[in-house]
Amino acid sequence: TPLTALRVKAEMVDDPEVRRSLIASVERMERITASALEYLKGESRGEPLRAVDLSALLESECAEFEELGHDVAFVGEHGVQGMCRPEALARAVRNLIDNAVKYGDATRVSLRTDSNFVEIAVTDHGPGIPEEKLRLATEPFERFSTARETERGGFGLGLAIVRAIAEGHEGDLVLQRNEPRGLVATIRLPAGRVT
Repeated sequence: TPLTALRVKAEMVDDPEVRRSLIASVERMERITASALEYLKGESRGEPLRAVDLSALLESECAEFEELGHDVAFVGEHGVQGMCRPEALARAVRNLIDNAVKYGDATRVSLRTDSNFVEIAVTDHGPGIPEEKLRLATEPFERFSTARETERGGFGLGLAIVRAIAEGHEGDLVLQRNEPRGLVATIRLPAGRVT
């Protein structure tokens, strides 16, 4: 509400250049606020666990990006059923795909299971994150690539949200360099509830 009021006041400024600048600042504050709220929601474990087709969930997220013209494909196992918080997990995967298409190309989403883990990996061929900074990349408000400092960049909460959601599933987020370039972001979940 305060930002809406500020925007209304900004729109009444006579000077068009000052008005544009003020409105751009308000819009940036709105995006920061929305990102912070999404981060806090990501930490919540309020959504109940449900049995879902994990493969179908991932395919659906990939299809949405494909419809927008991005080179995104699901290349994982099919028919994997599991217990998860589907809205939260979809948000985590969406954040990873969104990062991959912003900063890289040819995004691939895979799903792999073994006796211990379910791994959802999102791979791109973008600038990646320097090896020495991978550990810090999931901290709120951290951004490490020059591409992430452009207008395409967010506010450094995307990976923190993904990590919070993974931890909410008693799992983890693992980041690795994709050689020769790019990033592999893997949500690793315990396999106990997966068939």
